[in-house]
Amino acid sequence: VAHHHLDVNALPNPQSVTAFVVRARLFARSNGINDGFDVPEQPPKPETEWSSGRVNTALNQSGGIDGILERVSAFMQSTRG
Repeated sequence: VAHHHLDVNALPNPQSVTAFVVRARLFARSNGINDGFDVPEQPPKPETEWSSGRVNTALNQSGGIDGILERVSAFMQSTRG
């Protein structure tokens, strides 16, 4: 995705696919998950949008980061055939 390395606030459309990719990368890195693109020396602080509202509710319903990682692992294993 073009411009995935930019600050999310610098993107022209905060609802674009690029903006979602940027936020997903930040979310992963702030939770100590390597996004496979680059490894920062210091993980960024989690954004407040992830600890409140619908995102926080979805995280809690999914079992937190560990629950999401379990689902990702199960999905990846099922796609390997």
